[in-house]
Amino acid sequence: MVAVQIGWDASVDEIVVSVADNGPGIPRSRARWLFDRDPATGKAAGLALVMVRDVAVAHRGSVNVESSLTAGSRFTLRSPRRA
Repeated sequence: MVAVQIGWDASVDEIVVSVADNGPGIPRSRARWLFDRDPATGKAAGLALVMVRDVAVAHRGSVNVESSLTAGSRFTLRSPRRA
């Protein structure tokens, strides 16, 4: 199952988009390289997520992941309402 939530965090005036699944999760050793290139190999775990991070940062936002090997993963994109 995939759940998508779109909302607004009034306390910091940000738009928040979350995408969650109930899949097998992402091991911590791999999750740390989802948004960056591994300095040892120069490879990214997922090129699309590197691009998502770059666009989010360009708009003064952020993207992160929370993952559990038993409960799936949640990716959260935050962006200022007024860029």
